[in-house]
Amino acid sequence: GAQPPTAEGDRLIAEFGLREAAVPMSQQQGWRPPQKIIVDASIPGLIEALRGQVPGVQFFGASTTAAIDMLSGADALIGSTAFICDERLLAAGKDLRWLQSVYAGVEACAAQSNTLMQRKIVVTNLRAISAPVIAEHVIAFTFALSRGLDAWIPLRMQRVWADDSRQPPMTVISGKTMLIVGLGGIGNEVAKRAHALGMRVIATRATPQAKPDHVDYVGASSELEKLIGEADVVVNALPLTAATTGLFDAAMFARMRRSAFFINVGRGQTVVTADLTAALQNKTIAAAALDVVDPEPLPKTDPLWDQPNLVLTPHVSGSSDLGVDSSLRVLRENLRRYASGGRLLSVVDVDRRRNLVARCEWPAKQLADHWDPNFRRKNRRILREESRQGSVARLGGAWPVKRRLAALRRAKRESVGPAALREGDPASGKSHRRAAGWDDRVDPGRAPDVARQGWRAGRYALRPERSRVQPDHHAARRCAATHRAA
Repeated sequence: GAQPPTAEGDRLIAEFGLREAAVPMSQQQGWRPPQKIIVDASIPGLIEALRGQVPGVQFFGASTTAAIDMLSGADALIGSTAFICDERLLAAGKDLRWLQSVYAGVEACAAQSNTLMQRKIVVTNLRAISAPVIAEHVIAFTFALSRGLDAWIPLRMQRVWADDSRQPPMTVISGKTMLIVGLGGIGNEVAKRAHALGMRVIATRATPQAKPDHVDYVGASSELEKLIGEADVVVNALPLTAATTGLFDAAMFARMRRSAFFINVGRGQTVVTADLTAALQNKTIAAAALDVVDPEPLPKTDPLWDQPNLVLTPHVSGSSDLGVDSSLRVLRENLRRYASGGRLLSVVDVDRRRNLVARCEWPAKQLADHWDPNFRRKNRRILREESRQGSVARLGGAWPVKRRLAALRRAKRESVGPAALREGDPASGKSHRRAAGWDDRVDPGRAPDVARQGWRAGRYALRPERSRVQPDHHAARRCAATHRAA
């Protein structure tokens, strides 16, 4: 059976806010006490730090190419996300049951979600381990922009003692509003520090949880467009998913205050770089501070470099004098838990669309707060307005309003609505596509904005994240019923 929690595990949970898996590994299909684990040899000192932690387990260090021939009988992979979720390694590792990333980002694993779910392979990461350090980087960015350091430092390099005419705008952050987009491990640590500095903190997140005391308001992901206009500082701490790719585009920056700062410590691809550059050039927003960009490294010819109202660091916000001790503590604890069949820490939902629906965490009151019972009448009016404004892609002139509404509601439920309301039955995917208008027989010439590649690539041609049309209530009622039954 699963071993009881260890004192070290309890300390890690309390220190970093980590979560245990709901089900012990001993109850997972195909689990067995591990005998062989392959470790990413490209990470210096990793295999030496793990050897000897679990008696009887053999550790082998290898590159991605070399590991292909070593995977027979291997129970787990530990290393970078690109290593553990390499398509070739997953195909060769028929006995794999656990993948441990040494980073927080798991984009490579999300791309293999079908394989991982079909084979019941568990993925864990180092979520929130660097969160306190990254949060300090965000606060440093905030002070740098509010006190004009983006302007003062270049003047110092020119040996210029600026007079009042050259003084940049300088503001006080106490009393200002910070919006944290993605209230996860990093976002929560940022919120603690911003609140301590006297800021009003509001946030969005995909999965409902109890509101922390240091946050004034937490909204669903779909409320971003409304909340972003209230913020003096917008902090992007989002992971990269189909729904967040390109989320911060020209339309989103246009909703921000002209005096607002934009800070990104999430993922570079959540921002359309050209649109951010234009927003800085045109003074649509006051300034930006970035630790991540798209692409990385940023090409020397990219016009983003030339923006004076920009602070840029090269993806180093997680670096500090603390080293990797905290990361190794979590890796060793998860290794011990896996070997004993215990509850792993920081299990990743590699496919949120299917996994999060099972938890159904929205209480009935929050359902009522987020889903308007008069949605049918309002949706028709909203759709007509948005079609005239061009804010949502047209679905083809031959489509009746009823079908357009069905497509938008379905797309929103699948992409940007609260995760607990998304239908997660993979068997119903085909009927979903056809109900939403993504029939494989759609003629691209007749309906150019609903070409079939839109669904398959996970990039909804409808741009449902820009639409205020609401999903229908059937999933909401099912979720509420599940919540009551639980």
